[in-house]
Amino acid sequence: MISLPATVVATILVVLAVMVGVGIGQPIFSHGGMPTDVYAQTLGSPNDEVCADIPVDGVDVMRQEFDVAVPSLVVAEASFDWEGLDDREIGVTHLELDGPAGGPIGDTWFTALTPTIPVAHTTLTWSWANVQPGQTHTVVVFAAVQPMRGRASGGEDLFAVAQNCSLTVLVSPMA
Repeated sequence: MISLPATVVATILVVLAVMVGVGIGQPIFSHGGMPTDVYAQTLGSPNDEVCADIPVDGVDVMRQEFDVAVPSLVVAEASFDWEGLDDREIGVTHLELDGPAGGPIGDTWFTALTPTIPVAHTTLTWSWANVQPGQTHTVVVFAAVQPMRGRASGGEDLFAVAQNCSLTVLVSPMA
């Protein structure tokens, strides 16, 4: 009788399961497939170059165009460093699909409140279900500098920069 260590047996089982498409510990149903398309880009890395100057009225930091062949789930993750915010400023950012990225600051905006540290990191993840084929879609990362509540507005001198920017868009067909 041949005696194999448990780790060897487990490894063989995992390899066989992967070969026949069985996921260990995974459900036997699916809510969609693996991403059919992955779009990724980086700007300003690795030497801390500026990706975008961010004024009060805001700017598109990054954009990614893509197409879908069938109704799909789209997941986007954006990441960048804020530099230059001071104690009277906050950075706000937003992910948008197929629309004007700017506009009034609202519930879907995220805030980087960083008056006491020189550089703050922002990472956003957002998803959109049932994105339809028939047009080229665009995910936009939009950012703006706003005055801190209770502080003088500062007007045109409110300003920051985005560095080390990345944007990843995953497209998965809906089941």
